[in-house]
Amino acid sequence: KVQELVTSTATVSPVEIQAEFRRKNEKVKLDYVVIHPDSLESQVTVSDPELAAFYERNKVRYTLPEQRVVRYFLIDPVELQAKVTVSPAELQAYYNAHLAEYQVEDRVQVSHILFKTTGKTDAEIAEIRKKAADVLKQVKSGGKFDELAKKNSEDSTKDRGGEIGWIGRGQAPPEFERVAFSLSKGAVSDLVQTEMGFHIIKVSDKETAHTKSLTEMVPVILGTLGQAKAQASADDMSQKIGGQIRQNGKISLDALAKLYGLTLGETRPVAAGAPIPELGNAPELQETIFHLREGEVSTPMHTDRGYPVVTVKEVVPAHQGTLGEVHDKATADYRHEKVQDLARQRAADLAKRAQGGEDFAKAAKALKLESKTSDALARDGSITGAGALKQIPTAFTVAVGKTGDAVFLGSDWLVFHVAEHTQPNPADFDKQKKEIELQLLDAKRQLAFESFREALDVEMRRTGKLKYNQEVVNKLTRPG
Repeated sequence: KVQELVTSTATVSPVEIQAEFRRKNEKVKLDYVVIHPDSLESQVTVSDPELAAFYERNKVRYTLPEQRVVRYFLIDPVELQAKVTVSPAELQAYYNAHLAEYQVEDRVQVSHILFKTTGKTDAEIAEIRKKAADVLKQVKSGGKFDELAKKNSEDSTKDRGGEIGWIGRGQAPPEFERVAFSLSKGAVSDLVQTEMGFHIIKVSDKETAHTKSLTEMVPVILGTLGQAKAQASADDMSQKIGGQIRQNGKISLDALAKLYGLTLGETRPVAAGAPIPELGNAPELQETIFHLREGEVSTPMHTDRGYPVVTVKEVVPAHQGTLGEVHDKATADYRHEKVQDLARQRAADLAKRAQGGEDFAKAAKALKLESKTSDALARDGSITGAGALKQIPTAFTVAVGKTGDAVFLGSDWLVFHVAEHTQPNPADFDKQKKEIELQLLDAKRQLAFESFREALDVEMRRTGKLKYNQEVVNKLTRPG
């Protein structure tokens, strides 16, 4: 009742209806060019003086956070694997325990050329059969199977020259399987029809059911056992080193590395959250490095590289980065700024030439830009490669045959030329009038009620008649 009372005075005038009819129904067709700054990257060169000047103008952007230089050694299972030995008895025992894994079923390695018939009429299928028969004739006459597949096949294998790969029993349609398993290695079938269509099948290799021998499996088993032994060795070494560090907190990193024959390394200065590829990834690693005191040795931590043990050699306080320290980032920022400038200038140049009377497409070509033409678009339409037409408010005000100013789309630039401007058909007004009136009226009513609600909210809070429990609001609106 309150809403009805507040919104009951809302009305829509004939002028407003006419204006909305025009807004909804007029259309423009545009010639346009979209300029992507990234596409101009190759045109940017960075000289030392330019980079230095850019750095000086933007120094404030290059304040470096606290960084730490870390000395370390890494218990690396991959390195330990090279020192692992696996005896013949261990190989045999593993092979015997996993014998079932080494059984190979009948299988064939096949390629095919497919001519689809799904959804086709009998007459169309007859034509497809003729085409398939012609390609088969080319194959049988010495034509290269993979090239004919790339040219004629009608499924995703065509890009691989028709190669399907190894298939076992029950993995292909019965008609396909029966022929594939009957062919000898290197043979090509006649036409084979399945529910998918006509196939020309080639068998590249065949294997009959058998159990792979120990000799065949030795490289695989060596890798598996070697990896397991190396990991066990790394786990054991990590536990021993961790125990020594906990018992003797003053033991040095150098002494531990020498005792266990491990190589010492040193990182570049690293900031919190920055990756340290030589040590691997683990949340515990970052947390430990930025909580250690200088000279203190950590216990081994588990990362995807192994077990690093670290000590902080140096703490570099937060400071204004020198150009040498921020060279890569400053270069990337400078290049980004330059390509943005280039794109803006290229768009301005095109607009100026076209506005000066030069043919839009020719002007674009002269600037090595690609001109495209849109469909006839209403105000809620979209331009391919550019986005919503509403980003270009002047598209409906620039005269036909004229070029608008360059428009920035957030990352790209667009220049447009109005090819056509179609006015609404007056005959459609009566058909749309009632619907437009209701839409405008509904929008006005919603706006009026929302304005009333907001004003009431402000007033009631001011007078203390309405209070929010912010703690409950926060709980209800907290993500997750």
